Amino acid sequence: MLHGALGPIYEPLFFFNKTADTEPVGLIGESYEYNEDGTQITVTIKDGLKWSDGEALTADDVVFSFLYEANNPEANGLVSAEATDETTAVLTYDTPQYTTEFQRMGSSYILPEHVWSEVGDYMTFTNEEPVGSGPYIVDKTTKESYSLIANPE
Repeated sequence: MLHGALGPIYEPLFFFNKTADTEPVGLIGESYEYNEDGTQITVTIKDGLKWSDGEALTADDVVFSFLYEANNPEANGLVSAEATDETTAVLTYDTPQYTTEFQRMGSSYILPEHVWSEVGDYMTFTNEEPVGSGPYIVDKTTKESYSLIANPE
C-alpha cells in the first residue's frame, strides 16, 4: 500500500490529537455517542460526502469498513454493525468500548464499499488507483515513486 494512503487518501472517522486535551475533530464523522453501558457506539457522519470517484460516501461504507474481514471485526469484539439511515451507523460490541475510542473512531480507515466489496483477496490486491475520501488522490506512479494531488471532490 502507498504510504500516503492512510490519512491523505483513506480517512478515519475522527482525528484525535493525543498530545492535547481537545475534542476529536470530525473528518468523515460528525459526532458519536455511547449507549449507557458503552457497548454500542452510534456514529453520525457528515451529510453530502463523496468518494474521490464522485460516488456518495454513506453510513453503509462505515458499516462495511468495520465489518471488513481485514479489519478483524470478531477479534475487536464487534457483534454487529448497522446503517440506520444514510448518515447513521450503529456499532455494537460485546464489551464496553470507552477505552478503545481512539482505535475505533480514530484509527479505523473507512473504505468505499463499491470498490472493496469487489476485491477477492485483500492480501494480494495492489490498489493502484485508490478511491478515498481524504484531501488527496494519486496522480501518477512509477517503480520509484508516486505523487499525490488535491482531491477535487
